[in-house]
This record gives sequence, structure tokens and C-alpha cells, in this order.
Amino acid sequence: MTAYTIGNLQNDSVSLAKNFKDALTSDNESTRGEAWQSAAVNATKVVADLAYLAANDPKWAAILGNAATLEALRVSVLQLNAEWTNASSIADVKAGTVLGVIGGISDVGGALFKAPGPILVAGLVLRGIGLAAGIAQNVVGEQTIGQVLGAEGTNPAPLVPASLFPALPSPIALAPDGQTPLMEPQITVVGDIETKAIWTKDISGNYFKSETVVQKDSNGNTVSTNLTQYKYNSDGVPVSGETYRFDGSNAIVFSQKLIPTADGQSWSNAGPTTPITLSEPTPARDSNALVTINADHTITLKGGYLSDAFVVQKNLPNSFTDSKEFYAAVMVSNPSLTNINQVSVSQVIQIPQKMPDGSITYHYAGGTSLNTNPNASEFHLTTADGSGLVTQIDRAYAADGVNGPGYYTQNSEYFHGQLTQQTVAFQRALDSDV
Repeated sequence: MTAYTIGNLQNDSVSLAKNFKDALTSDNESTRGEAWQSAAVNATKVVADLAYLAANDPKWAAILGNAATLEALRVSVLQLNAEWTNASSIADVKAGTVLGVIGGISDVGGALFKAPGPILVAGLVLRGIGLAAGIAQNVVGEQTIGQVLGAEGTNPAPLVPASLFPALPSPIALAPDGQTPLMEPQITVVGDIETKAIWTKDISGNYFKSETVVQKDSNGNTVSTNLTQYKYNSDGVPVSGETYRFDGSNAIVFSQKLIPTADGQSWSNAGPTTPITLSEPTPARDSNALVTINADHTITLKGGYLSDAFVVQKNLPNSFTDSKEFYAAVMVSNPSLTNINQVSVSQVIQIPQKMPDGSITYHYAGGTSLNTNPNASEFHLTTADGSGLVTQIDRAYAADGVNGPGYYTQNSEYFHGQLTQQTVAFQRALDSDV
């Protein structure tokens, strides 16, 4: 069975929206014809994603709505597939059939606004294309896609204004498991044990999974913390790992190298544990002379260690006061750094920030940053493609917003600093409709 996942849904939704926008707004016949075909294909994929999530996870079943709604959507896809099978090409399929599927997806996908985390972006995308689908249905009536496109060599007028479409984020990159989004913290709590994990990727294509496991006693005091970093190559094959154990006072007790098992499905210890001490520098040590602070949230080590970086960053705004938390965050922002005790002279390190509200901002090369505060269900994601295009997605609670108290999700796109597109969605609560 194909494992339709949250990551697939996000990417398929963005692809569908882009195809659909071209199908309705492009003035080029060839572009529009190809877009109609791609939209039909990706609409089928999105329905499969939604159906799989609803059938295999009670949480998603509750979010996505009742079975009758999903069944109606499935039937509309069967109608689309039947028409396409009996047609000589996509041009013979009724445009309204494709629009009906997309409109149904919009209704179901809008429920994703109730979901936590960046996945609600899929809901924003799907809900946003619903208005365009409804207007286009009234325009095309019973026409086939071929009739909508017009005679060969003509440039058909757009069916709807391009301004109806929301700003679209780039498809999210996934971890080697094919379902976990990169740079999206995964947090689970079982009893007194909290596990935080995040996947990242370096410029060479290697993947890294950073995992922090905190065990507390009955009074909420930290007993121990395990920090583990797993490395995978660009094909997702496990390569190496390193784990560290901290005691309740944040002192590192030992480190342990890890190697993948023969079947590549798990990890085993590579030799005995190594007792280590990573103490803060003594007052006689001048950490500032060993670390250069750069303007882009990075530092350059000039012979110092991460313990020196920890001391220096404490004098900067939005700094960490807990060395253990600092080392864990540094490994997330620097996926190629697999051993916090082994850094090179002149090595440049991305420095995360601990914000006053308790959230952490992870900085990455290329201008990407992620600020997340899971306890408040708020986040801010900034991505840059290097050509001047910057996308920002924000969700925050506002007590005095224009629609009253609630969560506001804003999706903004900038080109060379100029705002080009922006959409805002509102929820009274995370489990309410938009």
C-alpha cells in the first residue's frame, strides 16, 4: 500500500494549486492544456492523501470530517477517471468534472486549518483554490477542456483573475522516511519522558536527525537528557551517529558513537562509552579571543570550542543560559556537525537564538530560519531561494486582531524585498473552522 503521508499531502496540494492556477489564468494554450492534465492527476493524488490519512489515523479522521464527505469526493474522482479513460485525450473531459473534484478537495482540505503546525498550510492552499474553482465552474458550464482551450493556435483569455489565488509556498522537503517534513520539530510526551526530534539536510545532500530525550522525576525536575545525532547519506542510507548523556545538572556524562546495523533498520553501539567532561571555560580563559561573531547569526571559531561559543553568545541578545539546550540547538542548526567535541579551526557555526517567550529560532545557511513555540502553537518560517524570492509563513495568537481574539496565519511572498502576494487566515481556536 502506498504510504500517503502528511508531507505528501503538503507537496501534492501545492503542486495542484500551481497547476490549477496555470489552467485558469495562463494566456498560453500549450501551458494551459498541460496544466489541465497535471491538475487532474494531482487532484487524484490529493484525494488519495486525504483518504489515507482519514482511514489510518483517528486524529485525521476527526479533522477531515465525516466519511460521507470523503466518499462523495472519492466518487467524483471515479467519475473523472471514467471520463478520462473513455476520452481520447484530456481535451475531451468535461472541464466541470475536474473543477468539481478540486472544489470538493477545497471543502475537505479547509478542515486542515484545525491541524497543528505548518501542515495547516496545505489547508490554506486547498481552501484558497475553492473560490476560483466555483467561479470557473459557472464560466465553463458543460464545455470540455478542449472547448475551453479553444482552437489550436489561439491564446484563450484567463477564466479567472490570477489575484484570486493565494501566495503558494514551495513544496516542503521530506526526510528519508518519506513523511516527516524537514525542519519541523516532532514532539512526543509519554509519562515523564519528552522526546523532541527534527530532521535537517546539509548542502551536500546528507540528512541528519537530531533527537533529544528528557526524563524528569515526579516533581518535574530533569533527571537525565540524551542528545543523539544520526547521519544519513543523500539516498537515506544510515551512515553514522553520536549520542551524549547529560545528568540532571547539565554536565555531559559520556558520549557514544553509533553505527547502523547490517540491515540498516536500527543502530548499535560502536565500542565502549567514552566518559567526557565539557565544562565551561575558566575565568582565566578568554573565550572572546577564540570566537569571531559574524553578522549573519554565525560565529567563526579561531581555535576555541563550542563551550567558548556558549560563553560568548551569552553576551548577545536572545541568548541561551542552559549549555545543554544550547548544544542541542546548535546541532539542529548545523546538521553537518556530528560531534560537539570536535570542531575545526576557522569552522563557521550557525548560532540559534533563545527568544524571550521561550521559543527557539534555528538559523540555517542560505537565509532559512524557523522559530517554533509548540506550547503556544505558534511558528514563523522563512525560506529564500537565492534569486530574491522569500516566503514567510506565520501563525500567531492575537487577542485584539481585526476579527477578534484567535489565531492568524499569514502567508507572504517577497521578491527583492517587495511584497508580491499575501493571504491571511483566521481561526477562533485551533479546533475551529476558518
